[in-house]
Amino acid sequence: RNITGELLFAIAIGLLASISSNKWAFTAAMLHLSIADGLAAVIGFGWGDTNSYKVLGHTKSIAGSTAFLVCSYLILIVYLALGHSTTSVLTILWLPWVATAAENISVKGTDNLIVPMAVALALSSGI
Repeated sequence: RNITGELLFAIAIGLLASISSNKWAFTAAMLHLSIADGLAAVIGFGWGDTNSYKVLGHTKSIAGSTAFLVCSYLILIVYLALGHSTTSVLTILWLPWVATAAENISVKGTDNLIVPMAVALALSSGI
């Protein structure tokens, strides 16, 4: 059994906790890792049979990717509303698409590191 994803999950948490000075960006990144990615998997397995596609030899689904994208938007809207952030509304518009693309092209568990790092970096830098 490949445990790369589980190891990278723990590394992502530790790495983000040690380098992130913005608790709201850390929270948003972890919610992407846990809720958005988890929901994408559940939706993809449940409703992705008829809308699947391959990315780098791995099966993905439109249903799962859409679930990730919608969940990402919800997380970032709440982040903006509650986080007292200086993040641009434009970031909230493009970041879910980037996070969804990163989740799609990251294979064998690497999304557990790439997605939260990308989200935290974008939110912390105030792009």
